[in-house]
Amino acid sequence: MEVDHSFSNKPPDGYPDYYEKVKSHCRIISAFVQTIDPSVTARTHKVIVETDDAENVFNYLDSNSNRAEIEDKR
Repeated sequence: MEVDHSFSNKPPDGYPDYYEKVKSHCRIISAFVQTIDPSVTARTHKVIVETDDAENVFNYLDSNSNRAEIEDKR
């Protein structure tokens, strides 16, 4: 199967930044998806704040994000 399609909805002056571009594309795609399932959303769930609780069973050193080069370098 060959698909000949592109997706562009750029305003005449372009997007002010990458965030606005992604937000616009999410809004456009979500509108079509929500006609099929109105409960679908592009929003994520509540962010879980990391704790320094030594008793937490999920307290372990993260070595995977370093290997994937996606670690937070703040």
